[in-house]
Amino acid sequence: MMYGNDAVLAYWHCTSCDHTNSEIRVTCDLCGLARRHIEDPLIDIPHPPRFTHHPRFLLFCVWAGLGFVGLALLSKPAWRETLGIGAPFLILEMLAAYLSAADNVVAVIWDRWFNQIELEVPEKAATGKRFGAAIKLVPYRRIERIRISMCLIDRYFERPGSDQPSTRKVHRIACHELPVGRPLKGRREYVLRENFIAPFPITSHHDIGAEITASFLALFAWLIPSLGLMARNLREHGGYYLRVKIQVGLLSRTIERRVLVYHLGYDLFVG
Repeated sequence: MMYGNDAVLAYWHCTSCDHTNSEIRVTCDLCGLARRHIEDPLIDIPHPPRFTHHPRFLLFCVWAGLGFVGLALLSKPAWRETLGIGAPFLILEMLAAYLSAADNVVAVIWDRWFNQIELEVPEKAATGKRFGAAIKLVPYRRIERIRISMCLIDRYFERPGSDQPSTRKVHRIACHELPVGRPLKGRREYVLRENFIAPFPITSHHDIGAEITASFLALFAWLIPSLGLMARNLREHGGYYLRVKIQVGLLSRTIERRVLVYHLGYDLFVG
């Protein structure tokens, strides 16, 4: 900034050695610390886990091995006749094994991309009131081609008739594309926020059949991670949820957190 013939010089302060440097310097004259490490500091987090050291790697090996066993039996008709196993069964077994192996690989990839992915929502919200939600991301490395959307959804059960089973419905109340704007730098914390209006809780969020199904799926969650997510969603018996979808290239991940919506008038309505 210029005032007549005088120039006001700007300086920056090095937090490592307490030296004051000229604005034009990109490193500290005394200790050599880069200015960008002060203005945009890195977060002290561990290195991303190795693929072979990840707990899901063992499950990947188990499912991939079962898939190869099915492929070997499928190529040997004599072995199938000896064991009494039909080709259709082996094809289904291979499909399930390879899908489970791929599911574990994708889980490892996400854990190697991000040190932390956390969705923060309030525990409850009153009908007609505005409430906020935030998604916090801490990537290990630079993440490009990332898209993030945040939606408020109503997961409820609908029964067509008294003698008919209930069906699970999903209604999207509001949805926003969060402005990422640029690639995420590694070892930094990013927080994206959005606001929503709490609806009136009028739909049914309870069903005994969903609880029974969730208990069955939970038995196999340790083998297939996606079954654990399905079991948790069913066990909640529906409700109002904040759903965040993170897409990096061709891979996507969905995170949901429930918000208890209530209305207190002549009666108490909770959803």
